Order: sequence, then C-alpha cells, then structure tokens
Amino acid sequence: MRFYARRPKEIIIEGPFPIEELNQLVRRKHFGPNSLVLADNGQDVREVQRTPETEWMKLSDVPGFKPDPKAERKYVLLIVAIILFLVLAPIAAVIYVVRLLRRIG
Repeated sequence: MRFYARRPKEIIIEGPFPIEELNQLVRRKHFGPNSLVLADNGQDVREVQRTPETEWMKLSDVPGFKPDPKAERKYVLLIVAIILFLVLAPIAAVIYVVRLLRRIG
C-alpha cells in the first residue's frame, strides 16, 4: 500500500510512498512519527488536498511503520533516567534528613 504524506500543520503533500520508503524518510528526518498520511486509493492530488484532516492518520499508526531505532533508544534512556531520579532523589532526601536529625539529637 502507498500513502500520501505531509508534516503536521503543513499543506504540502508528498507521495504517494510505500511504507518502506516512509520509514527511510523518517530515519532521514524528512518526516516524523506524527506526520500525517492518507492511503492512496487511486485519487488524484486535488482530491487528496480536499480530504478533511479527520481522515488523515499519524504515520506512527500505520501498520508496517518502524520508528528510528536510535530515537526509540533515546526515549527509553530518558524514561529510565527520569525513573531513577524519581526513585533516588527521595531516598537521598531521607538519608540527608536522618543524618541531620542524628547530628541534632
């Protein structure tokens, strides 16, 4: 299947592209997971331009979409870092308060 694509909030429509090519374009940062796509059903570009935005979908929702593995790893590392901070910061605060109370008491 082929898809027309455009970046969010832009009117320039490109394509149609097979999903494999869209995956490559995402890796090259031409499009992103939030870019909008519309299945190519044989319509001409004028019909595609008139298609309401509600009929377009995010590229990330298309079967066969494979996000950039590097970007995916960065996202996972960011989540791990946030979780570690949220766990370790309160533990460090408790240790600090306990030591402070021992000095006072």
